[in-house]
Amino acid sequence: MLRYVKGYKLKAHRLSRGLSIKELAKLTGIGHSQLCNLEIHSTISPQETTLKTLVAFFGQDVLGEKPCRKKFSIDGEQLHKMRVDLDMTLEDVAERTGISVGTISLIEGGLTKDPQPQTFLNLILLFGEDILPED
Repeated sequence: MLRYVKGYKLKAHRLSRGLSIKELAKLTGIGHSQLCNLEIHSTISPQETTLKTLVAFFGQDVLGEKPCRKKFSIDGEQLHKMRVDLDMTLEDVAERTGISVGTISLIEGGLTKDPQPQTFLNLILLFGEDILPED
């Protein structure tokens, strides 16, 4: 049963519609602070009415069967492989994500496994969930 919100997906959908958290709160009737917590702490299992509201607004894609990781982990080797397969340079990724070349290089090299939440989100938006480590 889908009982958890994938926070990074919720944020990605919100941003793709050009909405602030306050605007989403007003449109859905879900509290501003609850939406913030759901985007950041994907281990929270919200009330059924909140889940139904989010699904009605964004679709099933924002839900998961189990809590997401508490840390924002990236598989650096997989990130590197996908970047090379897409014929992208570090500079290309930096330009498209707003992340520094140095940070991307550190993640790919395994020296930074748990980047800042915004870095995590930007990489997921560009490369998808395939860069997440196996559970």
